[in-house]
This record gives sequence, C-alpha cells and structure tokens, in this order.
Amino acid sequence: ACPLLLGKISALGRYICHKFSYSGEIKAIVISPEIEDRIRDGVRPTAGGTFLNLDASEAEMILDNFKLALSGINIPIKDIILLGSVDIRRFIKKLIESSYRDLEVLSYGELTENVPVNILKTI
Repeated sequence: ACPLLLGKISALGRYICHKFSYSGEIKAIVISPEIEDRIRDGVRPTAGGTFLNLDASEAEMILDNFKLALSGINIPIKDIILLGSVDIRRFIKKLIESSYRDLEVLSYGELTENVPVNILKTI
C-alpha cells in the first residue's frame, strides 16, 4: 500500500474520531447483527443505483428500536453516534434521518484506536 495513501487514511480516521468524541470518548449505540441483517435484506440494487426498500412495518419496528434505545439515555443526540457495518451505513442514515437528523452513523473502520468507544446500548 502507498505510504501517502495510508497517511491520509490515518489522518481521516483521527479527524472523524476527534469530531465525534465528547469528553475524550465516542459514545455509541451499536447496531446488532439482527438489525443489520434486516436492513441488509431490504437493500435493492437497480439500474439507477442501490436503495433501501423495507416494508412499512419493518421500517417502523427498526425505528421503534432506535427510539427505545435513545429514550433511556440522558445524553444529547448530537453527542452520540450509531455504529454499524460499512456496507449498510448509508442506508441506516437514510432510514433514521427524518426522525433523528443529528444522529450520525459511523462504521467500525472509521474509528481509530486512539479514542475509546463507550458503548451505551446495542439495538
């Protein structure tokens, strides 16, 4: 691998962790493999691109899980991230953005070892 590219990737990871850390740590809600699989099963490729196609009851159930997890946390939403797999990160963001505009979604690969991750809950 190119040392210049690795340096840029490392710098980007440090920037992301710095941006989303509060009080020296990243506060995260982890998306469970079961929820990730449900979202992954709803991803549909088309000629125009890939999109999330969950039926209304499935989407509502997933959003209810997010709401339940967030209701018991006394931390502002802007200080929390959702942590999930890179392949569905953008679909999770799309699913929650109308209800939780300030809630960011990161993938595991965007984190660095320098900033501790405080897992608040798993959905």
